[in-house]
Amino acid sequence: MACVEVEKRIDVGCYDKETIAMTIGASGKNFINWTENTPGINFIWHNREKNEIEIKGSEEAEFNNVIRTIKNVLNFNRQIILDRE
Repeated sequence: MACVEVEKRIDVGCYDKETIAMTIGASGKNFINWTENTPGINFIWHNREKNEIEIKGSEEAEFNNVIRTIKNVLNFNRQIILDRE
């Protein structure tokens, strides 16, 4: 049986660069952590040209969990920045 790769995307056009950078983490540490610790996820990447976070994995991957986590962290980081101002 062939392994089917699925790709999901999160539009991050409404977030500023600092929020996105905080979410990615230094040297991509958060994306790496979520990739390594989410079953079936093979790749998480911020596509700057499209202003999207791309997530690739097997069709059995826990996309909903990682998407929810990323969105929660984006919103949390945005609030941190707003509270600083």
